[in-house]
Amino acid sequence: MNTVIASLILVFVAIAFAATVISGLLKLVFFFKQKDTYRHILKFGLLGEMAGLIIMFAVWLLYRNEINNWGEPESIIAIPFYSMLLGQLIGTVVTYRNNRRLKT
Repeated sequence: MNTVIASLILVFVAIAFAATVISGLLKLVFFFKQKDTYRHILKFGLLGEMAGLIIMFAVWLLYRNEINNWGEPESIIAIPFYSMLLGQLIGTVVTYRNNRRLKT
């Protein structure tokens, strides 16, 4: 197994675990007694992570030589993490708006 593939799998699993924990915390804080909000927020977080992994892989393919010469080439891992956080934020906003619309 190639080390790049193994690294991508480990990054995906670590960020997915973070997405699960953050989704649980968001549900406990904002949507305590509402149904299906955890799944909805987690879905957006994981979609954001997948988009971030695709972007990270594309950037790495385009700028591979420059990234490998960095002092810390691991810093490119921040791309899927921040896109996961953006997905969590979008999921929270969409869930809040849907629940607000259902109440009226």
